[in-house]
Parts: sequence; C-alpha cells; structure tokens
Amino acid sequence: MFTKTIPGVCRFCSGGCRALFTVQNGEITDVQGDLCAKAAPGSPGGRPDRVTRPLWRPAGADEWREIGWREAIARLAARLKEARDAGWAADDARTDGIAVFGSAAITNEESYLLAKFARLLGSPYIEHQARV
Repeated sequence: MFTKTIPGVCRFCSGGCRALFTVQNGEITDVQGDLCAKAAPGSPGGRPDRVTRPLWRPAGADEWREIGWREAIARLAARLKEARDAGWAADDARTDGIAVFGSAAITNEESYLLAKFARLLGSPYIEHQARV
C-alpha cells in the first residue's frame, strides 16, 4: 500500500489554513488541520451510504427514486423559475422569491460568483456566513 502526506489548503472555512492530506493508493483517506483547530480530525471519505446521484421523491410518495442528471437539472431549473416568477416585483425589476446564503467554507472567488448568480436571478437578498 502506497501512502503519502500532501500539504494543501483547508476548505472548512474561508481562512485558507494549511491542511495535511493523507493519500493511500490514489485516494484521500484522512485530512488533518495543520494550523487550525476547526479542521481537527476529519475523514474526507464520508459515509458509505452518502448520496452520489440525484434522487427525487414525487409528492405524496414515501420512497426516493434515482433520476438522471439531465432530469434533475431540468426539474431544478423549472422550480427556480417558478419561485423567481412568483415573487417578481416588476417595479423594482427583482424577485422577492429567492434568497442566496453563502458559506464560511467558500473562497472570495466563489463568493463573488455566488453573488453574481443571485443578481442574475434578480435577487437582492444575498447573505454569507463569514462571521463564524
């Protein structure tokens, strides 16, 4: 088994602290915070039952069913447009039906793109979690 430790950047928050990634046979098996206590021992592998494909549950159904990415994106786009149109304030050229909430785990560049996306949708409601 081939194991090595590779330094990188922690993605837990936007602090950009150094992290140490343990790689075994080409897979990240462990991440340790090198400078910050927030990134204390965590496993990047996650849970074995983690959802990796789009799932959809029809209204009233008890079970989720797997759908394709194209169908998932089409459904999401339709619901997003529905929310945008339902809250549209024509006088202000904006929607009150959509708000965007960022994360302390995104970079400045990602935050910029998130804000641009919100404005593209017509939402003036943009918040973040940088105060964590």
